[in-house]
Amino acid sequence: MHSHRGFTLIELITVMVLVAVLSVFSVQFVASVLENYNRTVDRAKLIAHGRQAMERMTRQLRAALPNSVRVTNGGSCVEFLPIAGGGNYIGELPDVDNGAGGVASIASGGYQVTFGTARYVYVGALSTAEVYSNSAVSVGVAGSEDHSDATVSLSGTHQFLRNSISSRFYLTDNPAAFCLNAGDLRYFSGYSTPSATTGTPTGAGSLMAETVGSDGVPFLVSAGTEDRNSVLSMRLTYSRGGETVALNQEVLIRNVP
Repeated sequence: MHSHRGFTLIELITVMVLVAVLSVFSVQFVASVLENYNRTVDRAKLIAHGRQAMERMTRQLRAALPNSVRVTNGGSCVEFLPIAGGGNYIGELPDVDNGAGGVASIASGGYQVTFGTARYVYVGALSTAEVYSNSAVSVGVAGSEDHSDATVSLSGTHQFLRNSISSRFYLTDNPAAFCLNAGDLRYFSGYSTPSATTGTPTGAGSLMAETVGSDGVPFLVSAGTEDRNSVLSMRLTYSRGGETVALNQEVLIRNVP
C-alpha cells in the first residue's frame, strides 16, 4: 500500500519565495528592456530632428552671398545674405581703382535677369565688413526687372568698391539669420537692411527646434583664403525626456565674389 505525501509548509513557502524572486527579476528585466527601447527611440527622434534643422541651415548657408556669412551676438547667431539671383556683367564696372563715374544699370551679358525677391546688388565684396557696409558694395533697393534687354536697373548711380575677378554680380534679399536663444533655435528673415551693426535680430522669428543648447560656442566661422573656402562650424545639442545628443557639422562657405 502506497502512502501519499503532500507539500510541507516550509516547502510551500520556499517555492513561493523563489517564484516571487524570479518574478521580481523578470519584471526588472522587462522594464529595463522597455526603458532601453524607449531611450533608443527618443535618441533616434532627437537625432532625426537635429539633423533636419542642421540640413536646413547647411542648405541655406551654402546658397549665401560669398563673404556674407558672419557670426554675431557672441556666437549664438549666424547671419547671411540669401542669393536671389545673379549673372555675369559685360565689360568693366566703375570702381574705386578705375575712377569711372557711377552707373545706374548693369549690362548682364546677353541674358535676361529675373529679379525674383532681390533687393540688393553686390559686386566684388571680399569681406563681411564690405558686405554689410552700405557705402561699400550695397546699391540699395534694386530697380524693377526689364524684359526688353539684359540689364539690371539700379535705384541710383553707383561706383563699386572693386570689380569681380569673374565679372559676376549677385542679387540678394534682406539679411537672414539662425539664432540660438533661451533654448530655442529660430530663423529670422527680412528684419532689416544690411548693416555693420550686429546683435540678435528683431521680431519673433520662426521656431526650428526647442530644448537646444551647445557644448561650446554654437556658431564659429573660420576665415577663408584665396585658395580655401571659409568654414562655418555648428555645435548644437538637442534634449528631450532626459536624453541629449550632440551634433557637430562644418559647412563650406563660398568666398569667391
